[in-house]
Amino acid sequence: MTNADPYADLTNEKFDSILLEIVGEQSSGQLLAIEGVYEILSEHFNDAVLEDWDAGRELAEVTN
Repeated sequence: MTNADPYADLTNEKFDSILLEIVGEQSSGQLLAIEGVYEILSEHFNDAVLEDWDAGRELAEVTN
């Protein structure tokens, strides 16, 4: 019986390609539900979220 690694031919590029395909099939809500993903993305996009919120608030103030 051989103990050959069944993943020996799996390159980083092929792994990444398969991973991108799997991730692309998920909704943003599913991805954010993965432990740690929300924290990373909310920190990374913090300024953009605040800018969008400010822009929406300013638009609401102008239209009211």
